[in-house]
Amino acid sequence: LDEGAYVVALLARSDALPGPAPLEEFLRALDGVAFETGRSTILALDSSAAARVREERLEHLLDPMTVVHSPSYVELLALVDGAGVVVTNACEVLDSASVLGVPSIAIGDFVVGRSGILERGRHISVDELPQLPEAVIRALAEHEAPALPDRWDGQAARRIAEVTMAHLLASVA
Repeated sequence: LDEGAYVVALLARSDALPGPAPLEEFLRALDGVAFETGRSTILALDSSAAARVREERLEHLLDPMTVVHSPSYVELLALVDGAGVVVTNACEVLDSASVLGVPSIAIGDFVVGRSGILERGRHISVDELPQLPEAVIRALAEHEAPALPDRWDGQAARRIAEVTMAHLLASVA
């Protein structure tokens, strides 16, 4: 696949989405993404999400997508790095997309203690899942990667050294 020519989706903890049929709604929205964008959609499924797809008899909704079962961290990172857009509810994947400069769409109100994620990139609540294809089309057209969070500048070691030195100097003075 060519870089930027596909959409990567990952639903972490499929039980974390509220509502009567959140997994089905998420998969239907991804089906719409594949259809309306004309781009390949790669869905990363962990073993629990794959089991839920089977339990809920939703395998038919996977047909327009390429499914990658339980990718390793490095495999998932490589998929994210080459994606045109990332759609997920996984904080770690959103963070990776931010660092790699890949536009992302956060799904759901899952970010307890991580409100900074909702301030970066795009966000769609579970109730807005039917609008996901349009959000992906806008993200692809605008290609606006979310800004890096404050202090994600690669200078943590320098800041730690400065604080440590200041503390040491203050303690001997």
